Amino acid sequence: KQITRISASVQAPNEISRWHFMLLSEGTVLFLLLLSGGLALLYLLSDEMRRSRQIRGFFAAFTHDLKTSLASLRLQAESLEEDLKESSEGRIARRLVKDTVRLELQLDNSLFIADTEMGQLHIERVNVRDIVQSLKHHWPELRIELAQNCFVQADHRALESIFKNLLQNAVVHGKASQVEIRCEPLDGG
Repeated sequence: KQITRISASVQAPNEISRWHFMLLSEGTVLFLLLLSGGLALLYLLSDEMRRSRQIRGFFAAFTHDLKTSLASLRLQAESLEEDLKESSEGRIARRLVKDTVRLELQLDNSLFIADTEMGQLHIERVNVRDIVQSLKHHWPELRIELAQNCFVQADHRALESIFKNLLQNAVVHGKASQVEIRCEPLDGG
């Protein structure tokens, strides 16, 4: 019986040593796999961010060129409208000007939506009269009146986009010749 105890006590340290080595090696492999997976994810993330910056740069250049071409087209259409004001072709020129305004509006809306999906809105104190004044030249046939000036907390570009859409819809769908904008304080000022 003593011989059996000796062999069992000799096997226990060998067994513990084997288990220790096995756990240590498996833990090391797991740690290395996690580390390499994390590094691969960081590499892929940085690569995706680089590609995203390149795409944004491309679209910024593309939209700038497109907006420049559209502004030139609109200017030419307005000149043509002015020259043909008295003739029957003046109606076609007016339609061309309206279509360029609509294209500008659609481009601005698309760019605004794409930009807000990438970042945050910039909330600031915005003068409504300034926005209304900047929009009047887009719709010369529309009389836009602001009952009283006010300031609102909003993103300037978002508010301008909202007014552009409202005015465009009033002209196209409502056949409006006049739009009145009123400012009213909310509860609590």
